Amino acid sequence: MLLLPALFWAIALGLALSCAPGFTGHVGEAIAIVGFLIAFALSLRPVANVFLLPLERRYPPLDIEALEKKSAAVRLPCAAFVAVLGAGDRHRRPDLPAIAQLQLTGLARLAEGVRIVRSLPDASLVACSFSVGSQVPRSAIADAARELGVERVMLTYSTERPSTRTELKALKAIVSTEPFILVTSAAHMPRSMELCESIGLQPLPAPTDFLARSRLKIRPRAFLPSTQSIVQSERAIYEYAARLRGHLFDER
Repeated sequence: MLLLPALFWAIALGLALSCAPGFTGHVGEAIAIVGFLIAFALSLRPVANVFLLPLERRYPPLDIEALEKKSAAVRLPCAAFVAVLGAGDRHRRPDLPAIAQLQLTGLARLAEGVRIVRSLPDASLVACSFSVGSQVPRSAIADAARELGVERVMLTYSTERPSTRTELKALKAIVSTEPFILVTSAAHMPRSMELCESIGLQPLPAPTDFLARSRLKIRPRAFLPSTQSIVQSERAIYEYAARLRGHLFDER
């Protein structure tokens, strides 16, 4: 995610241009002011909420009891696979437990995957491992799931650059065209579902890691800038940009 660095460099460039000899200072000042105002707006909780909420409310949390009743009504077994999409590693240190190497987003996805797998005894948790160049194939999600006592863990394998699309393409080798439960962040779910449709997968969405509030109370402190809000805004903008790119270049 490059939004924060881009805004920082825009402000820095504007300040540099405003002080540069022989350059019209008004242009540099305008660039710095615009960059600052955008950063300030994105750091407010109401603004971040406006960006995130439409993405996160697209799919509700998975109701496992309703899923089991529906499966029993049509006399079909529940989904046999629970696919947990990766979210990167916070650390790559072999001296740390796998669960300590996950980012907060990865922890939220893993927790939801483990919850579902424990509610569906016949289901297997599926994670994707990537091997780029000389790297050894690994998946911190899968290793952390085993540390939490999940016995049925399966790995997909990909040598392509890590991305949601390559992860789902590798997943198809295991689930084929069978329905499966897809676990990822709520803001990431709409794009993941679109990619699944384009690849020919049949996922049952199980969003987690909800950050937006359905009813945000407007209080004075809501207009105080925070790093948490700007990170949330950045996540939402990244998802909108990725979906737009997918539509424009047929990468869905």
